[in-house]
Amino acid sequence: MIEANLGGRLGNQMFQYSVARIIAEKNGYNFFVPDPKNPPYPYPDDPSHHISNFFPDIELGKNDGDIKRYHIENTSIQKFDPSIFDLLDYTKICGFWQSEKYLLGYEDKIKNWFKVEMDSDTKKMIKKFDINEYCYIHMRGGDYKDHGHWLLTEEYYSNAMNKIKEIKKDIKFLIITDDAESSKDIFPDIEIISNEMMVDFKMLYYSKYCIISNSTFSWWASWLSNKEISVAPNYWLNHNKPELGFYPIDIKSEKFIYV
Repeated sequence: MIEANLGGRLGNQMFQYSVARIIAEKNGYNFFVPDPKNPPYPYPDDPSHHISNFFPDIELGKNDGDIKRYHIENTSIQKFDPSIFDLLDYTKICGFWQSEKYLLGYEDKIKNWFKVEMDSDTKKMIKKFDINEYCYIHMRGGDYKDHGHWLLTEEYYSNAMNKIKEIKKDIKFLIITDDAESSKDIFPDIEIISNEMMVDFKMLYYSKYCIISNSTFSWWASWLSNKEISVAPNYWLNHNKPELGFYPIDIKSEKFIYV
């Protein structure tokens, strides 16, 4: 059994879940993700952020024995580590695992694990902001404001919009954000919305033209779908400090155009 140690919010948990399940499948093990509906729930994070609250039909696996060992990611570099696929049974994996390389070869299965289904609220928003006419921009604020070098620059978003305009000159833009006030300060002339979190995720998923932020939330919403174009930042959590390099190192994907 491979157990996923869940931490953070939705995007982080999607990496943690996927990697644990892939390791288990490659080795013929069971996988297991603790369910907050079945106490005791072992993680300190708010159980309302649990992945099953956003994907209610997701399989959480089976706990078929006691954990015998832990495998902890080197989070100082967060680089793809192929040795993780050779872990022994009854291991709990602890880390963020933010690398597309862990997912390769399992794309179709992952899309089946994380089934994104249309709902009335998302349908209403997509009808209002036609995906054929709009590029959806995800701007992450909130807790990122406590870490100045995490915030993407206005220059990044402007360059990303210009890249979209090279492909579709008459495109309109819509900002989807968890921090409408800060976004309005940066782009006062662009319409801004802030919905319930899964509606935002689905809007980004169903978009044809998308600009993501340095957030695993919008990374997954874009990665799971097929887009005309999706633009991503060339630097992740150190966008304002390029001398620190791209971090996490292996989160880059051929699905994105980088600016």
